[in-house]
Order: sequence, then C-alpha cells, then structure tokens
Amino acid sequence: MQKVLLTLRLTIIIVPRQKIIPMQPRWLIMPLFIAFGGLFPLILQGESRADASFHQKRRTLDSLRGFLMSLPQQQETKRLLTLNALAEAYQYTSTDSSLLYASQALALSKKLGASPERAWALYYMAYARYNQGKYDITLETLLEALPLFEQAEDKGGVAHTLNDIGNIYKRQGQFDKALEYYRRGLTTFQAANDNEGIVLELCNIGATYRLAGKLEEALNFSAQGWGLADSLGYNYGRTFAGANIGLSYLQKGEYRQAEEYCRKALEIAISERNEKYVSQMNYTLGVIAAHQRRFTQALEYAARGRAIAEQGKFAERIKESYKAFVDIYTLQGNYKEALRYQQQFSAYHDSLFSAEVRGNITDLQTKIATEKKDKEILLLQKDRDFATLLRNSLLGGLFLTVMLLGLAISRYAIKRKAARDYAALNNNLAMANGQLGSANAQLADANAEISRQLEIQADQAREIEIANVTLQELNLRLERQNADLIALNTEKNEFLGIAAHDLKNPLNGIRGLAELLLNYGRDLPPEEHRKILESVINSSERMFELIKNLLDINTLEEGGLKLSPVAFDVTPLAASAVDSYSIRAQDKNISLHFSAMDNAMIRADEQAMAQILDNLISNAVKYSPHQKDIYVSVSKHQVPINLDNHNAEVQSLSAEEHNTLMINTIRIAVRDEGPGLSKQDMQKLFGKFARLSAQPTGGEHSTGLGLSIVKRMVEAMNGKVWCESEQGNGATFIVEFAAVES
Repeated sequence: MQKVLLTLRLTIIIVPRQKIIPMQPRWLIMPLFIAFGGLFPLILQGESRADASFHQKRRTLDSLRGFLMSLPQQQETKRLLTLNALAEAYQYTSTDSSLLYASQALALSKKLGASPERAWALYYMAYARYNQGKYDITLETLLEALPLFEQAEDKGGVAHTLNDIGNIYKRQGQFDKALEYYRRGLTTFQAANDNEGIVLELCNIGATYRLAGKLEEALNFSAQGWGLADSLGYNYGRTFAGANIGLSYLQKGEYRQAEEYCRKALEIAISERNEKYVSQMNYTLGVIAAHQRRFTQALEYAARGRAIAEQGKFAERIKESYKAFVDIYTLQGNYKEALRYQQQFSAYHDSLFSAEVRGNITDLQTKIATEKKDKEILLLQKDRDFATLLRNSLLGGLFLTVMLLGLAISRYAIKRKAARDYAALNNNLAMANGQLGSANAQLADANAEISRQLEIQADQAREIEIANVTLQELNLRLERQNADLIALNTEKNEFLGIAAHDLKNPLNGIRGLAELLLNYGRDLPPEEHRKILESVINSSERMFELIKNLLDINTLEEGGLKLSPVAFDVTPLAASAVDSYSIRAQDKNISLHFSAMDNAMIRADEQAMAQILDNLISNAVKYSPHQKDIYVSVSKHQVPINLDNHNAEVQSLSAEEHNTLMINTIRIAVRDEGPGLSKQDMQKLFGKFARLSAQPTGGEHSTGLGLSIVKRMVEAMNGKVWCESEQGNGATFIVEFAAVES
C-alpha cells in the first residue's frame, strides 16, 4: 500500500500543471519508472505541488534534470516524458529553458510516433512563444496540437489549448472571439471535473471583460475564480484572480482595494516563483502608488517590474511596464518622460502586433475554415465511393475468395523461409546496435554532465551579478547618506553661528535699555521713557520673528507641516493681505496698488497661503524707498506644463508638442520699485539665512529666512515661485498655482 501511495504522490509532481484528466496509459509510465528509480526523496512529504515552496520547486527541477542525465540514451520513452515535464516546470521562470526542452521533446515524439506527448510538446512550445510575444507562431502551433489532443481524447489538453487560443485573441483586442474560446474551454474543463481549469477560465473571462471596460462583469467572474481557487488551495489561481481584481479596482479608481488585492497576488507569486505575475504586480503597484502621489516608490516598483519581465523575456509584460511608466510620469507631471515612454510602448506594441502577424493570424483562420469545408466534402465523397465499392465487392467476392485461398497457401511457405533469414539478420544487427548503443550512452552521459556544469556556472554567475548589483546600490546609498550628513553638519554650524549673531544684538539692546531704565528711569522725561520702551518692544519683536521663522524652517524640513489643500478663490485673501500693510506703507509714504480677476480658484492651504502673501508684501514694503509704489496683482495665464527658466526637457520639445502640453494657471505677483537684485543675489535668493546686497530702507530687520519659507511652502502645495529683477529697477516676486476650473 505504501508503494502505491508513493507512486500517486510522484504523479502529482510530474504530470503537467492543471491537467487533471482521466488516467491514460501514457500517465502510468512516469510514476512507475520514477518510483523504482528512487527520484525526489525530499519532495514526498505530503505537500501538493501547488503549495510547494520555491526551494522545493528548485529541487524538483534539479531532480528532473538529474534524472534526465542519468537515463540511458535508448530509454527514449522515459526521456520524452521527462523533457515534457521540464518544459512545463520552466514555463513561469525561464522562457528559453522551457522552449529548449519542449523542442527536444517534440523531435523525440516525432521519432517515437507518440501522439499524446507530441501534442503536449507542441503545447509547451506554443506557451513559450506566447511569452515571447510571437503570437502568429503561437496560434499556428496550438492549432497543430488541438487535433492531436482530440484524437487522444485528452480533455485537459483540449481545454488548455482552447484557453490559450482565447489568449491570442484577447491580446489582439478581439474580445468576442476570445470569450468564445474561453467559454468552450470552460465547458470542457467542467466535463473533465477539472476545478483548477475552471478557475483558469473564470479568471480569463474576467480579464477579458476588464480589458473591454466591463468592470462589474470582470469583478464578478474574477471573484468567482478567487473563491474557488481559495477553497482548493490553488495558489496560481489565487494569483491570477487577485491580479484581475486589483487591476479592475485600479480602472475604477478605487486605489485602496486595488493595492490590497495586488499585494496579495504579489505575495503569492513570489512564494510560487511565478516571475510573470511578480513582474506585473510590481509595475501595477507602481501605477497605484503614483495615483496616491508616492512617486519615488512608484518608479521603484515600475523599474523592478520591467527588470523581471526583461530577464524572463516576457514580451507582454515588458510592453505593459512601458505603459506603467507612461501613467506614472503623466500623474507626476513629467510629460517629457511620459512622452518618451509612450513612444517606446507604441513601438513595442507595434512589433508584437505588426501587420504581418495580424495577417498570419487571419490566414490561419481562413485556412481553418477552408480545411473544415474540404473535410466535409471529402467525407461525403468517401461515403459515395464506399457504396460503389460495397456493390462491386459483393459481385466479385466469390472469385476473390478462391484466388486468395491459393495465394495464402503459397505465401505461407515463402514466409517461413523469409522468417528464418530475417531472424538471423536481426541477431547480427542487434549485436551491432548493442555496441553502438553503449557508445552513444557514454557520449550522452558526458554531454549531460557538461550541460549540468554549464547550468550550475550560469546560476552562479547570475547570483554573483545580483549580489554585485545589490552591493553597488548599497555603496551608492551610503555615499548619498554620507554627503547628506556632511551637508547637514555644515548647515548646522552655519545655523548656530547666524542664530547666535541675530539673537545676540537684540538681547544686548534689551539688556542695555533695561539697565538705563533701572539706573536713570526716575530722572528721564516721559517722552524719553516711552522711546526706550518702544525700542525694547522692537528688539523683542525682532527676536520673536527670528524664533518663529526658525521654528517654521524646522517644521518644513522635518516634514511636520500639516497642509489641508482646498479649492478657494485667492483674490479676497490677497486683498486682505494688502489691506493689512496699508498703515505700514503709509509710514513710508508708499502707495499700495491692487488689481485682481474674479474667481481666481486654486487648490492650496489657506493659512499657508496667507503666510506666503504676508512674507512677500512685507519684504516689498521693507525694501522699497519712501514715496514709491508697490503693485500686487492676481491674474490668469496659459503656460506649458513644467515651464520654468531651467527646464531643458520642456525647452527641447517641438512647437507641436508644446501646444499639446498647456495648462491654465493663477499668478499672484508682488512688484516693488526698490533697488533690485544683483546676479549674485538672485543665485542665493531663496536660501536659508540669505544675506543680500539690498538693505531695508526704514531700519527694518530681516532674518534671511522669509523667502526660504515661502519657497518651501509653495512647492509643498505643488506650486512654483520665482523672482524677476534687474539691479536698480526693482523686483517682482511671482507665485503660480494650477487653476481650478469651476
């Protein structure tokens, strides 16, 4: 009994994936010769193949390769079965390896005349070609395999072949044709009681509906697939269904649910070493992260997904990864990169679905229809010929019977002599073949050992390459961290020096004035007493402003600034900011002018925006000479996306490309008639503790932090700020946000 159970467990490992079909004679061979050969001693611990770990699967591959190498060359049936098992095992990890073993199996099956195994070899070749994106060759190979499966009454093979033909039509965008083949495959799987195959077809139908934009139908079929796969413990089906559900939620814009199912699918795919889905889920999670404004993480996911697809040579996944980069860069607002990846995506897509490929597929469809019609005509003609033959045979039957009897007696004597001669010849030939077989077996063993050593070396080379890449990444990360630490230390020293200097002066002033009041306060006239107290208040305000700005800078740099962007009209806020500085401007005989458009809608944090306007208008009043004008305006503009003075990418676009990348913006401009800024001032204008050549015109104090705070706040709200100035001609500070269309 134990031997029987051992044989059954081995059957689970060797038979092709998801092809649970009625046991046929060809399936009896593999378990028997493996059981008696002692193969896979570490895998027979009770786990099903669907839930085996990566290390178990790797041992399975190693055992299969080792078994193939140990087989004598003359045991061709066992070699054929093992080659097909290897072709199946490599489907999701190495397209090249799967194609190699399938090709060897096909050649051997033709030699042996093994129709069922030839059909499976063709199927595995088609699957590898499909992964390479060679869809016309895939369809041709599947159509060659289908009648062989039908002749062998292999329902599993028929169902999987129908399924993969549906895949071709799905990739072509012929969704109705794809659904036709998927439903035929579903019916066949149901007839064979193949639950895993049913999961496969439910998921494919769901994926087709998703691609056709019918998301509710997609979620319905994919959820059915998930439920059945989960009840079976069928991890490939859970991966497929989870990916479908995640992608459907992504198309609906429900990003939390999309991320949940894609992460589930990724986790299972990694555990199963299913590189196709590991690749797809990585770049899909990248697109989801981009929708959630996590662009750094999004690009990391997308790059990882593309690298895995390229390593496995999964053509469709490579194409889809390009589209992921298009989506991510578009959401980021980097339209130059988005355009570049769109061009790569289009070129790759065209290479997969060229006119030649589509024509080949169409020719195959026509050929199928023509052959079907010709077979019907031929069958009708055969029926007619048979009737005629039957009539003539009845008339001549008696005569032929007499003749055949005489011939049979004569042939018997001749046949006995020929048999004796043939037996002697066979004995001589067998001896020669035995010697030749022995030599071939030795040569095969040598070749197998060489192949095994080459594979080991290739695996080691890949592992070393991965380790080197990882080490390089760590070194770069350490270099960046070290540079950041050096910069941070320099900035800290600068900060302490400037803060100590700027706090020391007002503190000394307060101390001196306090001593003056303490020693002579009783003797001072009231007016002098008032002036001293006003000086104390001014010094205190300078200290308060510096401390407040330092706290603001610290909050911004540590990411502690909490912004609540909302859509609002910025015109009333700007008007209020101008009014708040009217008295201070009057003290210097400065005229404040305000002009604005109605309904200047932007998306920003109102409190932060008020602080930005306060800083800009305060600076304009500080640096404007007496009896000058300050102009504050709110206006609407149309500009190229990502347009700034240093955007070389946008500047390199053609005029036609520029016209397609325009956006409406709202600009708040503050223009003064002060001394203006030098080229040196412009270079350090928005830096921390910037000391400019221009000085306040009324004895006011500047911390050198206001403009740095403005820039950080504006950019935190996805806006832009810049200055336009020439020395001696004043300065204009401009803040720009994307307009919110009402």
